[in-house]
Amino acid sequence: MQATYPSVSVVIPTYNRSRYLRHAVDSVLRQTYPGDMEIIVVDDGSTDDTQEVAKLYSTESKAVRYVRLAGNSGPSVARNTGIACAEGELVAFLDSDDEWLPHKLERQIRVLQERDLDAVYSGWNVIDAEGKLVGKHSPAVRDDVLASAILKSNVIGTASSVVVRRECLLHVGGFDESLWFGEDWDLWIRLIKQKYRFGSVNDSLLLYREHTLGVRLTNDLERALVGMRRIRDKWPEYGVGEIPSEVLLTLAGLELRVGDFPYGRRLIIKQLITFHWSWAAAIRLMLSFAGPTVYRWLASRPWRRLKNRLG
Repeated sequence: MQATYPSVSVVIPTYNRSRYLRHAVDSVLRQTYPGDMEIIVVDDGSTDDTQEVAKLYSTESKAVRYVRLAGNSGPSVARNTGIACAEGELVAFLDSDDEWLPHKLERQIRVLQERDLDAVYSGWNVIDAEGKLVGKHSPAVRDDVLASAILKSNVIGTASSVVVRRECLLHVGGFDESLWFGEDWDLWIRLIKQKYRFGSVNDSLLLYREHTLGVRLTNDLERALVGMRRIRDKWPEYGVGEIPSEVLLTLAGLELRVGDFPYGRRLIIKQLITFHWSWAAAIRLMLSFAGPTVYRWLASRPWRRLKNRLG
């Protein structure tokens, strides 16, 4: 029986990421997937030279389309714009500062077809702003318990890892445009609530870039808290709770992994004082005094099993 290859639309939302956009687009163009593929770059009102970079690609390749929004409307609006423009049977998302490994689409679409799934996500390698490998993430739960686990935290993770049938996205209305943070988590909940089936590939199939929050810490934290509280309020019947505490700990872990230990420790202490005692937070705080190299190794490997048991 001859293999069939569904067409794929790759949606790349971007805002002032011209430095990384080239790497993102090139990583899609290097895919080994033999089916038809289009790339839709949605510029969310960038003020750097993103327009010039994107237009160069759209001029050189018929597979690349460039769409520019009038102003900075947020990641949900940018992704929904891409979905509306998409013509593929499948939609794959890629943040403009991330990169795919060459076999990503081929591996995921094979799994989607063989298991008759609606969406597939994967693990990823974590890199810093300069492209240095700093960690690794594998799917945190088995596929058979995903429906319950997704209500407690975003165990699927970054949208850059997901390939999903376009008809499913259209049925649930795409991303919630009122959310600037946690919009991907909210979408996964709505898709799973509609009984769409997710599966995972345990291997790392992309490079996920982490940035230090720096001077933007306060604004990003406030936006994170607002977004996650909205998700909690949207799904009260499913027990989505303790979200602000989780946000603080997540942001703290991000700062520690990229080497900003004073900020990271401050956030952990705030989490412990403001919310409740957490073994995960306490252990992370103790590990932060081990130094960057030791912390990154410990945080990504053996202690994660202990953290998951302690909660």
